Amino acid sequence: MSEVGAGNDTPGTMCSKLATATKAKSVTANFSFASTPPVVEFHNSILDHYFITADPLEATAVDNGSAGPGWSRTGLTFKAYAVAQTGYSPICRFYLPPPADSHFYSASPQECAAVAASNPSFILESTSVMQLAQPNPISGRPSSARR
Repeated sequence: MSEVGAGNDTPGTMCSKLATATKAKSVTANFSFASTPPVVEFHNSILDHYFITADPLEATAVDNGSAGPGWSRTGLTFKAYAVAQTGYSPICRFYLPPPADSHFYSASPQECAAVAASNPSFILESTSVMQLAQPNPISGRPSSARR
């Protein structure tokens, strides 16, 4: 999993692109959370997989074992918006069934559509699990990051 803006207090920002994260079982997310929830990172010590969620109900389900054994919070979080914001992009999330048993996230609606079209076995869990500012292509910093 690529590095995300751990400790960043600016909602909807991250330090690099989201990459693949993984988990042991599927957990249903409802994505009906407060406007700037913390995105929580989990690690599975058995599988050495990572998973992130902005849904507090989904995070609680993972905490309570619904995703299988071995999951714990890493302590890394960042802020995101739950609903569309000007200048922010929706993050889609796909579940990749076994043998991958993983997740794919993207801030590009075009990439989300291409992934769905070229990978029929991937399960689209949401077209907007959270809203994040896309990094500036030159500096790599989110456009709304504090300087």
